[in-house]
Amino acid sequence: MSRHTLTNENAGELVMLDVEGFPIDRQWYVVSLSGKQLSVVASTFLDYLQEAAKQISEKMAAVTRNAG
Repeated sequence: MSRHTLTNENAGELVMLDVEGFPIDRQWYVVSLSGKQLSVVASTFLDYLQEAAKQISEKMAAVTRNAG
């Protein structure tokens, strides 16, 4: 289960195991055509992705701090 799916309600019920080769780090990329302006919808979606990534990163950092 990925860390970002944990909530405060179920975080106390689960434990993090130290497994060799984990966590699996992934990188996500957003691409667009060079020289083309994003539509309002695409720009709004990009803003959403950036904010969601920030929140997930902060939540993962908090879970890691609490697990140690």
